[in-house]
Order: sequence, then structure tokens, then C-alpha cells
Amino acid sequence: LQTIEMGKKNAEVIVPDLDIQVILENGRMIFCRFKDFKDMDALLRILLVDEGHYIVRFHHIPRVVEKRDIKITEAIMMVTAYMDEINSTIQKLATWKYIRVNPEVLALKGAERFETGGIVPFKHFLIALHGDLKKNLETVLDLVRKKNVILLKERE
Repeated sequence: LQTIEMGKKNAEVIVPDLDIQVILENGRMIFCRFKDFKDMDALLRILLVDEGHYIVRFHHIPRVVEKRDIKITEAIMMVTAYMDEINSTIQKLATWKYIRVNPEVLALKGAERFETGGIVPFKHFLIALHGDLKKNLETVLDLVRKKNVILLKERE
């Protein structure tokens, strides 16, 4: 994204498997979507994703109804400290990579897309939740401390 910004290119970046779309016009981010999240909420979640294959389409960009005008470098700088805190907390859970989806976590907005009893990667679960990522992380960790939620080292 920063390279596209520096070159002041027009491009659409997509990650089809994860339903991610970022559109840049003259190097400025005019649209950003991750599933049903948009703008900075989407960008924060995209920066937490550490897997997936992306496609970059230069020159022709889709028409956008609600255009934004965001400098990628500024946006990344704004969210870096925020992301560092989240990643630091997640790194402390390094051996706990999965979460078992139970009724306590299904009550969180955004968790309804997961099946009860299912086991999903912790990061995938976290970025699916609506609202502030740090607050969501703290809420899930609080449920873990109260033993209402189970984190797992491996997928069973």
C-alpha cells in the first residue's frame, strides 16, 4: 500500500478469501473494506491479518460512491501504536492460538458468524467482532480469566 501511495498510482487491492478491498486513487486510499467493516475499522483489522493472497489491479479502479481521502502512511502511523498494544497482548497468548466458540462469546456482536462449539483462530475471532479492537480483546480475555471461554493451543 505504501509503494502504491509513493508512486501515486491508481489501484485496487483485494484479498478474495478474506473479503478485503482497498481502492487507491493517485496514491490516496479512497475506499477500504474488510467484510462489513469500512474505513479505519477495516484498515485496523486488515493490518492484523497475517495470511491470505492478494491481487493488485492497477490503473482501472472501481467507482466508489462514498469516497474517502486518506494518506496510507498517515493512517498506518496513526494505528501503529494501537496495533502494537493489541499485537503485544496477542503475543503473550502465543501458545493459545484458537478459541472455542461458546454461548458466552456468541453474545459479542460480530461473533454470530461462528458456529457454537466451533474452534477458530483467535485472531480471526477477534477481528470479526464489532467495536473497538482493544476493548474486544480485553472483554474476551476477561471471559477467559473467568473461565467462561476456553483458549486452545491446537485445533482439536
